Amino acid sequence: MLAVDLPGHGRTPASPGRTTFASLTDAVERFIGDEGLEGIDLVGSSIGARLVLELARRGHQGAVVALDPQTGAVLAMYSNPSYDPNDFVGGISTRLWSALNKDPLKPLIDRTMVGIYPPASTFKIATAIAGIQKGILTKDTRMPIPCTGGMAYAGRYARCWWSAGHGSLNLASAIEKSCNVYFYQVGIRLGLKELTDLGTRMGFNRKTGIDLPGEKAGIFPDGPEYLMKKYNYIAPSAVMSLAIGQGDNSQTVLHMAQFYSAIAGNGTAPAPYLAMNADKGDPQKGIDVGLDSEGLSHLWAGLQLVTKDGGTALLSSLERYEIYGKTGTAQNPGAADHGWFVGFTGKPGGPPEIVVAAIIEHGLHGSDVAPLAAKAMNFYLDSKHGLPFEPQPTLIERWEKRGYGKMDSYPAPLHPGVPAGAPRMAATNARQPAQARKQ
Repeated sequence: MLAVDLPGHGRTPASPGRTTFASLTDAVERFIGDEGLEGIDLVGSSIGARLVLELARRGHQGAVVALDPQTGAVLAMYSNPSYDPNDFVGGISTRLWSALNKDPLKPLIDRTMVGIYPPASTFKIATAIAGIQKGILTKDTRMPIPCTGGMAYAGRYARCWWSAGHGSLNLASAIEKSCNVYFYQVGIRLGLKELTDLGTRMGFNRKTGIDLPGEKAGIFPDGPEYLMKKYNYIAPSAVMSLAIGQGDNSQTVLHMAQFYSAIAGNGTAPAPYLAMNADKGDPQKGIDVGLDSEGLSHLWAGLQLVTKDGGTALLSSLERYEIYGKTGTAQNPGAADHGWFVGFTGKPGGPPEIVVAAIIEHGLHGSDVAPLAAKAMNFYLDSKHGLPFEPQPTLIERWEKRGYGKMDSYPAPLHPGVPAGAPRMAATNARQPAQARKQ
């Protein structure tokens, strides 16, 4: 399914001399066949086509949601694999309906707002918010136990994704490097009741309130009683899993986009909306993360580092725009893990203008998903501000374009860090050497 802000829909009116589309297929075909994109209306159709290309042509299963963080307007919603809605006009054939229902890739499931996934490390920002609210954290706070690749607590040894260990980190660096050990300790210091209460207030077990039918609410405990009722037992270490976005914690891509919209704004985000001529989303159905500008600045300090040297999404950094975001790798028992990226950006010197949440199912890490989100952000902002279209905007693409080879050709530990002799971005954070990033 692809939902877009087409001309005349939402806040972007159709303009004389611009191309409009009778169907999404027309928009995608025009995008594929016209690399320059002249005449294609900006917001929905173009950003949707970008997502179609990046997901569908690579054969990935997943979903992407793009929102305007200021209003809640849906810029794009794309779920892959998909189907052609024109097949339903006048009634779908029995043969095709049966084939869609039997397809093992489940194209009828809208992965943007019906599919739910462990949010993984993208949820660490919610844990950080809870810590800031309770006075446990500022951007400079260090936890008492440095990361050596894992930590023991209540009879459990819980590992960090980086087996060599991250050492002693403050909050900003813990977000940058996505250190599990740091956020295990934040969760322990908060306690299960406090984390579940604050997570519930931030809306992780309810719907976003989008003006579409069929949305599924996230799964998140509304208190310790939830776990006791479900398991008849609460492990002392249960809070550690919740704190890093695992355990009884599953969210839609749409909700994670709404959550990060609040971080991108003033701490609140209205309900997302698609309705034609709507001015903004319903604030009564929105979320409030409960932070003032100082608290939000602690988060921004870490999110900014994620696409810098040493961050988990370095290769997705853009030349024109600074991305604030978070990667995640969601455990998926019995199958390969899912990769997440959620982030926001805008024109330099201005407020954030777009939030993108993306997930790719099975076998990918957040560092692999981030370029998809980054390219969607770049395309939208270039179009909106009348800048020349850059087909290869991410750092890894610029490296490859300049002759440094394919990412997979770099020997460890450089893959996927910085190849020797490669140009550095002007605003890189050079405090740490580049390391392999798979988070």
